[in-house]
Amino acid sequence: MGSTSPLSKDPNHRARRLFFELLDREWPALKESLIKQVWPVYRTCWQGLPNGFKNPPAPGTVRIQYPEVDDRVFVAPRAVWKWSELRDSEQCIELRLALTAWALSAGRGLRDGWVLESALKSLSHLPLQKMPAPREFYWDYAAPKTQKGDPFAPNFRGPILDALWLPEYESRFGTWEQFENRMRNHFERELSRYRKKMIGQWSLSKGNHRNYAQWTIARLSGLTWAQVVKRYSALGKYSDGIVQAKKRVREFSSEIGLDLSHKDAYREGALH
Repeated sequence: MGSTSPLSKDPNHRARRLFFELLDREWPALKESLIKQVWPVYRTCWQGLPNGFKNPPAPGTVRIQYPEVDDRVFVAPRAVWKWSELRDSEQCIELRLALTAWALSAGRGLRDGWVLESALKSLSHLPLQKMPAPREFYWDYAAPKTQKGDPFAPNFRGPILDALWLPEYESRFGTWEQFENRMRNHFERELSRYRKKMIGQWSLSKGNHRNYAQWTIARLSGLTWAQVVKRYSALGKYSDGIVQAKKRVREFSSEIGLDLSHKDAYREGALH
C-alpha cells in the first residue's frame, strides 16, 4: 500500500471505540451474522473439563468458567482470543476460515486485523453452554495494551553532542545558560509533539465525529452513496450530500485505520 493508505499512520483509538459503540445500532445484522456463522465454530475450539481449575493451565491455552451455571472449566488454545495469533496458528484452523469468510462477505468486506481482533474479543464475552442470543452480544474494541496512551518520554533529536555540556569546553558546547536554553527548547518541542500525538490518538476533536462514524458504517454495510445521503438527514443540508459523505467517510476511515478500498476484498489473503 502507498502512503495514502489508512493504515500508514497511528489510529485514533477513541474514534475506534465510537465506531464500535455505534456499530450495533447502525448495522445490527453484522453481529447476527457473526453469531450465526462464527460462534458455532468458535465453540468447537473450547473443551469442557470438570474442576479444571485444580490444575494450572497448559502453556499456550486460555480458560474460562461460569460458576453460576456448572463446575466445568472451558479450555482452548490462546489463539481463539487474538486474530494476530489465530491468523498464523495451526490450531483452530476452522475458526480462522470461518472468521475470514464472515469478514469478507459482510457488507463491502472487513479486511482489517483490528476489526477481526475485536470480533474475537466480543465473542469471548458470550456463554459457551448454548447458542447465544443477539441481545447477549456487545462489540468490544480490542485496544492495544496502552489503552490510556503512551507515557511522555522525550526523545532527543539531533546530533548527540548537542545534548552534551562540559564546563571546560564552553567554546564547543556553549555556556551553561546556552545549553540550558537549548535543552528547554528541545523539551518544549517534544512536549508539543506528544500533545499532538495524544490528541490524534485518544480524542474526538471533530464536533461531528458521531455523524462521520455513522456514515462510514452505513457505507461499509453495503449502502450506496445515494442511500447513505437518504438515510441521514444531516447530509441533506449540503448542496451535494454525496460529495460531503465521501469526503467525511474517507477522513474517518483514515483516522481509525479502516480499509475501504476493497480492491481484492473477496479472498483470504486480502485480510491484514
